[in-house]
Amino acid sequence: MALVPMQKIAVIAHKPKEEQLLELLQKEGVLEISDIPESVNVDHTEFNYRAAELDFAIQRLLAFADKETQGALRKKATEEQIVSAALHTDIRGAIDRVHALEASDQEIRKNLAAGAGTSPGGGSDVQPAYFASSSLRDEVEKIGGGTAASGATEEEMKAREDRAKELLKKNDADRTALSKELPQLVLARQYLRWLHDKQAVREAMQRTRSTVILLGWLAKEKWHALEQKLHRALPESALLKMKTDEHDEAPVLLRNPKMLQPFESVTTLYGLPQSSEIDPTPLLSLFFILFFGLCLTDAGYGLSLALIMGAWIWKKKLTIEEGRLWWLLMIGGIVTFFVSIPFGGWFGLSPTQVPSFLTVDVNHDGVADLFKGQIWNLGETKGITFLQNLSIALGVIHLSLGIFLSGYSKWRIDRKAAAFWLDWTTLILFAAVGIYFLVQSTWQPVALYGIFGTLALVIWGKGYGSVWYLRPLFGLLGFVNLAMGMLSNTLSYLRLLALGLVTGALALAVNLVAEQLSSLLPVYLGIPVMIMIYLVGHLVNIALNTLGAFIHSGRLQFVEFFGQFFEGGGRPFQPFRRAIYSAS
Repeated sequence: MALVPMQKIAVIAHKPKEEQLLELLQKEGVLEISDIPESVNVDHTEFNYRAAELDFAIQRLLAFADKETQGALRKKATEEQIVSAALHTDIRGAIDRVHALEASDQEIRKNLAAGAGTSPGGGSDVQPAYFASSSLRDEVEKIGGGTAASGATEEEMKAREDRAKELLKKNDADRTALSKELPQLVLARQYLRWLHDKQAVREAMQRTRSTVILLGWLAKEKWHALEQKLHRALPESALLKMKTDEHDEAPVLLRNPKMLQPFESVTTLYGLPQSSEIDPTPLLSLFFILFFGLCLTDAGYGLSLALIMGAWIWKKKLTIEEGRLWWLLMIGGIVTFFVSIPFGGWFGLSPTQVPSFLTVDVNHDGVADLFKGQIWNLGETKGITFLQNLSIALGVIHLSLGIFLSGYSKWRIDRKAAAFWLDWTTLILFAAVGIYFLVQSTWQPVALYGIFGTLALVIWGKGYGSVWYLRPLFGLLGFVNLAMGMLSNTLSYLRLLALGLVTGALALAVNLVAEQLSSLLPVYLGIPVMIMIYLVGHLVNIALNTLGAFIHSGRLQFVEFFGQFFEGGGRPFQPFRRAIYSAS
């Protein structure tokens, strides 16, 4: 549950083995190359042009793909399938056919507008190879070795408009047939990206008369495996550890257990941690999901959200890595369900509106008072007061953890005195105040002296870094700043109370509108209208309050929590690899 340690490295190999080295490193996909140029100068006169042609053909055919083809596009291909598609697909022929159909459409419309009464034959100039050869010859000239297709259309037409429509429709049918090639074309486009990435690494190489050198970053745990593979494939190569300096910015790679990975989507919204910081994901996960549930405070809404997100994940077959946000929302729905049961939130319904086996008669007067499992009623002052106190208590705990982590971050970089005086003395004061309220009244005078002592400690600590005779003054100013910050930040957690009450109020409003409108209509119209208002109203309320819960729970992490110890701004680890995506 931390950042993966990184090692700066250098790879050295003989010049004749340059391509073999690039091929091995790209297949392994564990090394980030330093000094990659921002714009790659591909020394191939037609590389970018041909790639743009392929992109155009793909985008044009996507509009004509049927469901079967679209399903194939969503599948993740293997490396072997991508290579096979690039080397054995008639790319040139497909592109020429798309251009021919586009030219045919333009000519039909042109002749129709001019009243010429003729239609074109279509077609385009056919080139025998997808790429011309140059310094990338060994990799590029193999792609798209098929023959080109050409098309022809009728020229004479008696009914000009009908004939034009017929020809355009025929062209669209040809595009639909040609769209069957889309999965192969998209895989070939991925292969081109691999070649482009390899060229960028070529340009980042440092060269001597007989060697090539690559500098980069490698996860320390991958060092021995990569070293062994290099020595087996290229015995004359070397993998060297490099010393870092103050200007080096190590890339960041997060590693968390599967169930915590969805919360990385929250961390990355703020920014990756710097290489010298800790990963806050495990720490924010519990608070974020608890705050999310308290913002909704409706078990029915939580269950609905979990089912909707779960169905979406199942339909799209999303792994946690592929759909972190959807998994996070599903977990949020599950937690909301359990958190909300003690508050009795069920679609804005009251206990008297549901079957008796779901309720409890607390007063034994024959009237349902609470739902089963309900402890607090947010419709009463007692329930509202409890949620208010809970929000403040969670805020104090959350902020205290942030202060502790601020000191821990200083401690890690050998600023131990600063960690104690600037941060941890504040926690000692909080502990003293807590003891005062927890001990018996006979011991409170003693505990009060403890508060005075720790208060003096905090004031002295907040002046850390100043000359000794100014330290009390700066410490007092620091303490005032701490008190004001704690007050404003703690009050910010009352948004949990506000959002929790709003969710129930809006749900109740939906129910009242449905009941009132349905009562004004005949039964055969009133019941369908009521059901429709229930469904639409509650779905909209779920969507709006889920958005609000996510935003405000995130804000409490980003402003109040992260503001204590976390700066962010780290650079993601981007290894040189054969990235494989779904075709869509």
